[in-house]
Amino acid sequence: MENVEIPATETTYWCKVQKLNENFNSKHHIVQFEPIIKNSAYVHHMEVFHCNTDPDVVIPLYNGDCQFLPSEAKVCSKVISLWAMGASTFTYPKETGLPIGGKDYNPYIRLEVHYNNPLLDSGMIFSLIIKITVKLLIKFLCRCY
Repeated sequence: MENVEIPATETTYWCKVQKLNENFNSKHHIVQFEPIIKNSAYVHHMEVFHCNTDPDVVIPLYNGDCQFLPSEAKVCSKVISLWAMGASTFTYPKETGLPIGGKDYNPYIRLEVHYNNPLLDSGMIFSLIIKITVKLLIKFLCRCY
């Protein structure tokens, strides 16, 4: 999310729906996620959700207040990763990871950020990233004798 101006309200949930790039046409595994937040004082928590529906369903792209999230994006509710105040980078054990992508995987995801603004400050602009590290799933057959 870039240059989001949070309103002067105590609580705001901001949503961004985007499509994964074509690299995710093959199955990968998430092995790490890391928050990169320039001003964390107002960020309470954030979650990345998969749009868990048929692979060819198109979800409208969106970047705005979650109150006005298009109804088609309500299927974007399966948690992929999350972060909350006080947390840092999360790395899966080296023998595991969370599957993402592939031919039967809908390519849309939703980032939801909860901004907490108890002093009702105005003009606050934020940019943040959840860096998700993935590894390509490589299948191979072994004829071991």
